[in-house]
Amino acid sequence: MNKLNLLGDLPSLPPVSLSFHKTVVNGNGGQAAHGKALPGSGFTSDEDIRAFSEALRKDARPRAVERALDAETLESVLRAIPDMAGSLSGARARARRVSRHLKRIAAAEKLIAKQAAAMYATFSREFEAELAQVSRGRVQQRRSGIWKPR
Repeated sequence: MNKLNLLGDLPSLPPVSLSFHKTVVNGNGGQAAHGKALPGSGFTSDEDIRAFSEALRKDARPRAVERALDAETLESVLRAIPDMAGSLSGARARARRVSRHLKRIAAAEKLIAKQAAAMYATFSREFEAELAQVSRGRVQQRRSGIWKPR
């Protein structure tokens, strides 16, 4: 596999190194690399749907922030790379064109978090009657606002 040397033979520029970190969450925190399902993805109860939407939201928020920071870092690194003639005149525009895709990925992750929260809110609103009927069958402990010593 050949590597592309972005800097050419210019000794005056610092070396460019790009790296990424992959975080894998196991257990109840989210989807792991081994293909485990998100919590509540059985959709057998309202708690399952809530757990599923909450897990989606909690997983997408940090990814959105991380991708936005990655896009800014990538753009700043690519701005310092001159073209083949050694000119930096078009470096900013080229860096923006490249990092634009990563910025769109960050926006998509942010939208995933937003829509996951909206999904559960819509579910609660649309199935309010059914949820009230199910909760009537559960034992409910009602407390009065007055404190009574035992």
